[in-house]
Amino acid sequence: MADTENIIINPLKLLRQKDFACIWCSIFFTGLANFTEQFVAIWLVLELTSDSPWSLFLGGAITFVRLGFAPLSILSGAIADKVSRKLLVTTMQWIAGLLGLLVAVLIFLDILELWHLFVIVCLSGLSRIFEMPTAQALASDSVETAHITRAMALVNGGRNLSMLLGLFLAGVLFDTFGPQGTFMVIFFFYGVAGVAPLLMKTKNPLSNNPTESILKSIWGGFKYVKSNQILWAALLVAALINVSGFTFHQTLLPMFAKVVIESSATKASMLMATFAVGAFVGSIVLSSLARNRNQGWTLILSVIAWHSMMILFSMIQIYIVWVLILLAAGFFWASTLIQIQSLLLGKSDPSYRGRIQGLRTLAIYPHAVSAALSGLMAGIFGVSHVVMFNGALGILFMLAVIIIAPKLRNI
Repeated sequence: MADTENIIINPLKLLRQKDFACIWCSIFFTGLANFTEQFVAIWLVLELTSDSPWSLFLGGAITFVRLGFAPLSILSGAIADKVSRKLLVTTMQWIAGLLGLLVAVLIFLDILELWHLFVIVCLSGLSRIFEMPTAQALASDSVETAHITRAMALVNGGRNLSMLLGLFLAGVLFDTFGPQGTFMVIFFFYGVAGVAPLLMKTKNPLSNNPTESILKSIWGGFKYVKSNQILWAALLVAALINVSGFTFHQTLLPMFAKVVIESSATKASMLMATFAVGAFVGSIVLSSLARNRNQGWTLILSVIAWHSMMILFSMIQIYIVWVLILLAAGFFWASTLIQIQSLLLGKSDPSYRGRIQGLRTLAIYPHAVSAALSGLMAGIFGVSHVVMFNGALGILFMLAVIIIAPKLRNI
């Protein structure tokens, strides 16, 4: 009994710490804005191009555009180690909010063109590239090293809860108030997300070399990661799952709902929200565990299980079974991300966390390319076949990492 009490704890205890609670709230409201915006952007593109044979490709291309600046995350991570992380997060949130407001105004004036949407989503994605690694580093700064895994689980849980609520709201708002009303809500979410970090007292960890140039700082981050197999293996897994897995729930699932089962925006968002429910449950379960045991194998098995659910989803034609599969897929997706973040932040020096998270954000870039290619392939071979292919690819990727990074199996 005593051992059990040491392992299972109150998952919300860390939220009693003001600084962590502030950055958690910021990340939560950012998630609400991101996931609402993500769904509405894809759905709006599909509606605007419904008569075009390139509709599915353009639906994937909007994701490519949103993530197109991901390579700059190398720079953003280094900057996050040099400037006030709180102010950087706040600035990026408010920029993204104003861009959302601009979309709402253009729609209200009935002058929004497809290229307008692509440009604005691209700029919003640029702000996200600077915000995301900085916010993650700030979250780890606000807790003790021993609590990083739980902190990341809570952060991930907050994002998954925001994904659940954001996707639910996205469909309902789109069908009720139209895209302009939805983007006004997105503007509000970003505004709140920008205020919360200003209430924190946490300061950046002292750098090992505060006078070092940005370029040398970036190079130092690369060398630091290269010297640690656990870090580069975790980053490699992050990059590979963005090729194979992220396209499922972020790009292919709304296409599946729109084209295969011909659902409304509300029903489509509900289907996607089911994935978020599983992810939220997974985050809460993992945040309840005080000890980090077998992180490597937990990561490996989570990736394989997640992609297996994708293959199963593509083979089934029963709605209730789809729901159950999405719940399981969301659970294993959350477990995957938590383990990656825990390894990256728990196994790295605090002064490198901005750069580490910059590289983690860079690992998202393959998703941009994969989303566009998956949309193109879906138009040729069908959405279900692409889901199956990506699921099998993800499993093969993970097996390859096990071979080239044996230390991952032993932590």
